[in-house]
Amino acid sequence: METLDIRKKSLEIQDIISLYTKESFVCFFADFIRHNPERGELGFSKKLKSKLKDSIYLIMLRLSSPIDGEQVLIYSEEVDKNLQLVADILLQIVDFYLGDIYSKDFDEIKDEKHKAFIHEMAFKDYFQNGVLNYREQELNKVIRLFHPYQDKNKGKIRN
Repeated sequence: METLDIRKKSLEIQDIISLYTKESFVCFFADFIRHNPERGELGFSKKLKSKLKDSIYLIMLRLSSPIDGEQVLIYSEEVDKNLQLVADILLQIVDFYLGDIYSKDFDEIKDEKHKAFIHEMAFKDYFQNGVLNYREQELNKVIRLFHPYQDKNKGKIRN
């Protein structure tokens, strides 16, 4: 069986992304996650399987690096080439560890019924763990959110 040294691959990624400052890297990928539909057509992003999970992994790798970085990460063709290289390495990791789950054969399935097959546990987890939005829950959420500012709010109301 073929093996992959995830530590070595992660360090390869870390070496590439350590060119950029931690702040600019985190801001770039936070913006990328937030504006995914608009940013989804960037060159490197087409290679990512899960833009959210891959972005969070890259942010964690960057923050765990002892190198401060000198370049501010602003999207350009040169940056895209670096990020595509990072995405390629990340795909190697993902393909190795998820190869049994995500099959390239999926794209070749012609029967739409087979593509729509959903595992029973995934179906149950989705509906059993959903957020309940009862009125009491919404009120408790608002109270919990603003409780630390209670004194300030009372002061503003009195003035």
